Amino acid sequence: MRHKSKAIQRLIQRLTSKAKRQNSPRPLADKMIRRLPSDHHKAAKALVDHQQINSLEYRKMAHRTSWDNAHPDIIDFHRALHKELRARAYPFYAFFFFRTHAQQNALYARGVTKAKGGQSPHNYGCAVDEIHCIRLWNLTRKEWAVIGAIGKEVARRRNIKMYWGGDWNFYDPAHWQLADWKRYKADIDRLGIEVTTVNLAALQRHFKECDRAKREKRDSPPHPFE
Repeated sequence: MRHKSKAIQRLIQRLTSKAKRQNSPRPLADKMIRRLPSDHHKAAKALVDHQQINSLEYRKMAHRTSWDNAHPDIIDFHRALHKELRARAYPFYAFFFFRTHAQQNALYARGVTKAKGGQSPHNYGCAVDEIHCIRLWNLTRKEWAVIGAIGKEVARRRNIKMYWGGDWNFYDPAHWQLADWKRYKADIDRLGIEVTTVNLAALQRHFKECDRAKREKRDSPPHPFE
């Protein structure tokens, strides 16, 4: 009985240790940061701001932007990215998710963007702009590269195909967008679908079913909005 009791205790200890490991935060993006040139490590440290990350102001800013009309994957990416940034005491918040065509045209007129209304993934809920709570867009290229490395690793872990504006000739390092956003644009424009999170989720399910049907060489399912 004594040996059996000890065996049960060892089993409980193993299960408890495993649960603790699973519940403890994993450094998702540390490897990505270490792969950056050594002079970027100083930039990574420069982004740390414990005072701001623990402030009431940060908590307010982190929830100030509406997620309404955003694609489910964009919301998922945003939440996972901010979890990683908070863990490193990097104070960032989402500046924009969805933009109307009118808002997009106003930004175009000011020269802020090269995309007119209907030309941006923001107009279809398929993008998010993530900026620093205090410095806004005014980070060095190396600091943005650190954020880019973290974001790419988060997207990879979440299995979300994203493009980062920091890789473009038109440098826009705050910007993240779904790689296949034009697929949503095509159906939304063709059928006059209202851009809402619910409708985008329905399209997402339909596209996945269509891709599966194509792989299995069978007819595509009916469109949810036709």
